[in-house]
Amino acid sequence: ALRVCSGDMPDRSSAPSNELERDRGLHIFYVGTSFGDDSSPTRAILRLSMSPDTGALAAAGEPIPTAGINPGWISKHSGGFVYVAMEDDPGTIQSFKVCEDGNLESVGSPVSSVGRHPCYCQLDASGTYLLSANYSEGSVSVAPVLPDGTLGPPTDSKHHQGGDLIDPALHDRQQGAHAHCIISHPSNRWVVACDLGLSTVFVYGFDARSGALCGAADDPRHLRADPAAGCRHCCWDASGTTLFIQNELACSVTAASFDERVGVLTAQHTIFALPDAIKPDRAHHRGGSDLALHPNGKLLFAGCRSASPGLIAIFSVSGAGAAVRLALLGHESTHGEVPRNFKLVDGGRWLVVGNQESKDVASFEVDAVGGTLRFASQLSTAPYKPCNIAGASALSA
Repeated sequence: ALRVCSGDMPDRSSAPSNELERDRGLHIFYVGTSFGDDSSPTRAILRLSMSPDTGALAAAGEPIPTAGINPGWISKHSGGFVYVAMEDDPGTIQSFKVCEDGNLESVGSPVSSVGRHPCYCQLDASGTYLLSANYSEGSVSVAPVLPDGTLGPPTDSKHHQGGDLIDPALHDRQQGAHAHCIISHPSNRWVVACDLGLSTVFVYGFDARSGALCGAADDPRHLRADPAAGCRHCCWDASGTTLFIQNELACSVTAASFDERVGVLTAQHTIFALPDAIKPDRAHHRGGSDLALHPNGKLLFAGCRSASPGLIAIFSVSGAGAAVRLALLGHESTHGEVPRNFKLVDGGRWLVVGNQESKDVASFEVDAVGGTLRFASQLSTAPYKPCNIAGASALSA
């Protein structure tokens, strides 16, 4: 049973939120479960701990049951709360209070994600709205975070248009719009959303007073990638002048410039993420996955699932905006199969990755100067398949 938590008002802080982190100095992670099968249950959020000194991983408690079937994506902490996208049909998003003992308690009622199978959710830059992307629906939505940390009814949504124009040769994976990620600009004046089916990064104006997304489906400020690219995830640099995009189906990464005045996103440099001997795999769960920029702004990490075992590609970043360029430094094995998601934690000192099909989580120490990863620890999550990883010390959603 879930423990009862205090009803204190959230302070929007990402400081350590439970006694394991405060008193024992451990990093606590919550890991979503999804893509279940006969040997892999879902309906649970896993709790893991990691030593900040050695990177050693350990279980931090029993799995936390959820009412939703597929609690896949978990947002970053905010004010002692996390938000979970239930990748179900119809899709819902649910608020959870982080308890003193590290448990989670669902608070308030689940709210609609305004679509099927929400695979991503992220707080806006102010922490007052939750943005969600619905994969099967090809839509994105906005829900307000209320003063008590619960979620209110959605304030807006956008359904991506253009699926009828996709080349039939791409219908193995791109038979329609597939929204996969949505994040706000550091200024909170704009929101960008990656759509894998349409190979497009949509740019919407964002009204943080009303929670409204502004912009037409055919606005020229959207970034239209190669039709076969499959834009999946993205992340900003600190200045908000550069957006990095993980192209799942092409197994490439694009660096794009952003004009904050008018919201125009322009591709500047695209680079292949795999070793030369490995070809991109367009099958489900086999292309590029996650993406993260180190706090120093000089290293970019990209998950690669086409290889076996999986890989993290490491790029150097030079310049910004229209002058941005990427260079491939090398790869590190994730020591498992299908690295779906990873997080940089503890100021970028560590990288923690979930290997979906081998059912384990691995940690690596980051050499931010040399641009390398050093394997530190690995923990089985069997019988669960790890999906998204979240925690108070994680640097992104």
